[in-house]
Amino acid sequence: METVGFSEVNDVLYGELKQCARRLLKGNHQAFFTTELVHEAMAKIIKSDPCINDKRHLVLMAAKTMRWIVVEEIRAKVAKKREGGNRLTHWYDERIGNWAELENIIHIDRVLNQLQSVSERSVNIIELYYFSGYSQKEIADILSLSIPTIQRDLKFSRDFLMASIRSIENENSAISY
Repeated sequence: METVGFSEVNDVLYGELKQCARRLLKGNHQAFFTTELVHEAMAKIIKSDPCINDKRHLVLMAAKTMRWIVVEEIRAKVAKKREGGNRLTHWYDERIGNWAELENIIHIDRVLNQLQSVSERSVNIIELYYFSGYSQKEIADILSLSIPTIQRDLKFSRDFLMASIRSIENENSAISY
């Protein structure tokens, strides 16, 4: 097995994060936002001092980091809104919708954490598909799975997410009465 130096991993990681950010921010043609997101993700990954085994591991780490950044930014935005300061200032502001949608992303993150104990592979697929913008074919190649398996896992994950979100909504509506 060939040993890869830090600078080579760093270059590959940066390229991978740049592609993820471009897919995630597709339609938002301001390169600064992509670069800002990539630099934040690089800083988080490097700070965690990862042991990267292969490209698959690197891609999954990039997807998890993108998810974490998006969710944390949204949590901060929602918290600011509750405190009365709801200025839109970050790279994702033009891509996301209303405050209810933001809070749904926080619920989705919680449900993904629950799903992790049921199917780690399904969470990986969700992160690659929704938080990193990979196509089903690309995910199948990355994870060495068939496209029908990716489709089944996406359907399972969506069903799991929808059922959990409906449960949360039902709990919230029961509390408000």
